[in-house]
Amino acid sequence: MKSLTLIALIASIFLFTTCEKVPLSPPVIDPALQPYYDSFMKEANVRNKKIERTEGMKIKFGVEKKYYGVAYIEQRIIVIDSAKWKYLDNVAREFVMFHELGHLLFWRERYLIRLLQHQKRRRQYSE
Repeated sequence: MKSLTLIALIASIFLFTTCEKVPLSPPVIDPALQPYYDSFMKEANVRNKKIERTEGMKIKFGVEKKYYGVAYIEQRIIVIDSAKWKYLDNVAREFVMFHELGHLLFWRERYLIRLLQHQKRRRQYSE
């Protein structure tokens, strides 16, 4: 029994000392969108909201046919439609960025989907 414990101890020491931490990549943000990201982070700080999941995130311009911007939560990417963006004033731009960052950083879409599914189930059982 002692030899088994010793082997387990040596194995766990080996595993924990040889594992390298994978460096987390900082967010990649288009320079034109950076001020809006900074504003979001500042407002989150004022409201004591801790933002932790920014690593690996990308915010860029692209083409979105239907929306001003879309947050692809699983890929951790926000795409802002460049054609629509140029017609927005600063307040509207900030709104779009805050909205999409809310989806990405606070997982709002998932919460909404779960809430709607829960309400649908409640209606089915109450009938």
